Amino acid sequence: MSRRHSALSLALLTIVLLTSACATTIAKQAATPTPSPTATPVLTPPLLTIKPAHPVLWTAHQLPPGLKLTGYNWYGPELAQSDGDTAYLCNLANGQAQVWATHDRAAHWTVAGSVPVASDVAECYLIVDALQPQQALLRTYAPDHRCCGQYSGEIRTYLTSNGGAMWVTRGSPSDVTPIFTSLATLDGVSYALAHTRPHSSCGDCYSALFMSKDHMLTWTRIDSGLFLQQSGRTTRDVERFWLGSSGELLAEGTSNRAGATLEFWRSSDQGAHWIPIEFGKTGVVTNFIVAGKQDPHFWRMCAIYRADSFAVAQPTQQISCTVDEGKTWLDTGGENSVETNPFAQASDGAVLAERKNGALLRVTPGHSAWESLGALPVNGTPRYISGNGAGVLWLTEQPSDSNTPPATVYTASYL
Repeated sequence: MSRRHSALSLALLTIVLLTSACATTIAKQAATPTPSPTATPVLTPPLLTIKPAHPVLWTAHQLPPGLKLTGYNWYGPELAQSDGDTAYLCNLANGQAQVWATHDRAAHWTVAGSVPVASDVAECYLIVDALQPQQALLRTYAPDHRCCGQYSGEIRTYLTSNGGAMWVTRGSPSDVTPIFTSLATLDGVSYALAHTRPHSSCGDCYSALFMSKDHMLTWTRIDSGLFLQQSGRTTRDVERFWLGSSGELLAEGTSNRAGATLEFWRSSDQGAHWIPIEFGKTGVVTNFIVAGKQDPHFWRMCAIYRADSFAVAQPTQQISCTVDEGKTWLDTGGENSVETNPFAQASDGAVLAERKNGALLRVTPGHSAWESLGALPVNGTPRYISGNGAGVLWLTEQPSDSNTPPATVYTASYL
C-alpha cells in the first residue's frame, strides 16, 4: 500500500473512532435523568376541633399592697398574647415607674424592675410584645398642663427584653408619631403601631405602622399603600395589626368618616405590598376578630356587621367567619346577635362573646346556636389570650363606684 493510501486509511480510522466516542458520550448524557422540580406543598386549613362547652372556672386574685390601679391602668394588666400566664402592670411610686409582673395568672406579683422618673411624671403605660412575652415598651408622660385637651407634655420610651429587669431608652418611630400602641416581633424583625399626639380637634390624627430590623433603634414606615389623608384630614389609617408565625401581616384600616366600614388587608412581604381581604357580604363592618395561635397562615377570622343608625328601626348585628383564609365566609351566631358582644376568637376557632346580663357565650363558625360558658363573676370586659394551649381568660373587676379603684383580677382556663 502506498504511503498516500496508508495516510488516508489512518485518517478515516481516526474519524470513525472520534465519531463513535462522541456518540457514546451523547448517549451517556441522554441517559442521565433530569431531576424533577421540588413540588410546592399545598397547605390546607386545619379542621375545627371544638370541645363540648361547659362553664369555665374563675379564680379571683387580689392585687398586692402597693400595686394600685389608677386612671392610666384602670382596666387591668397588660397581657402577653403568646403566654396566657404572664401579665404586667406599671405603677408610679417613690420616684419610680415600677413594673410589676406575674407569671402564674395573677396569683403572685413581683416588681420585675423600675425606671427612675421625674416628679412631674403622672402616667406610665406598657405595651407587651404580642409574640415575645419577655419584651415590652414602657411609656411615661409628664403633662405640661396646657388647656383644651392638648397632649403636649414630655413622652419618654424605654425597652426591656428580659421581662422588665433591665430597661434601655428608645426613640419614637418619628417625631409626629411618638405614642407606641402595639408591638410584635418575629425572627428579629419588630413591627409597631405608633400614634400622633391627640388634641382637641383630631381630624388629622392617625396611627402608622412601622418595621425595625435593628432592635428598635430605627424604624421604617410600611403602611404607605394603606394610609390616606385628604385636605389635612385622615381618611384611612391602620389601627390594629396581627403578625403570624410565617411573617404574614394583617392590618385593620379605619376611617374618620361617619358610617364608614372597616377595611382589612394582608401582606406576605413585610408590608411592601398589601392585598385587600374580600368579605362574604356587604355592609358596615364595625369589628374584626382573628383567632389566636394560627400556623402558618391566618385561616380563621370573623367580621362583625352592625346596623344601628337612625334609618334602622331595629338594630342588627351579624357575624361572618372564615376558616379557609377568606375563600368562603360562614354566617355565624344567628340572623341578629345584637345582644352579644364578640370579643375574641379562640385558638380552636370558636367565637367568644359576652352579653349585657353577664353571660359568657361561644358559637362555632357556621352555626347559629350559642353555647353557654357560664356567667362572668363580676362586672368587667373579659379578654382572651391564646398562649401556648387552649387559652386563658382574664377579667378585671370594674366597680360601680368610679372613685373606687379595681383591686381584683380573675382568670380562667378556656375549656
